[in-house]
Amino acid sequence: MDPNNKANDLKIEVEEQLLDLPKDQSIRVDSILSFYNNRDLFNGTDLVTFEGETIL
Repeated sequence: MDPNNKANDLKIEVEEQLLDLPKDQSIRVDSILSFYNNRDLFNGTDLVTFEGETIL
């Protein structure tokens, strides 16, 4: 049950940060990836598309 709580805590923390960000999709996605990278939960690159266009 502890891993589920940690995952939920991370989700809540990300959602709280998103409230303060502009609505620009690329900024929001970059912020989410940076959030996980800073916690050593993501290390790499990502190609993100939204409505058929590459945004990041």
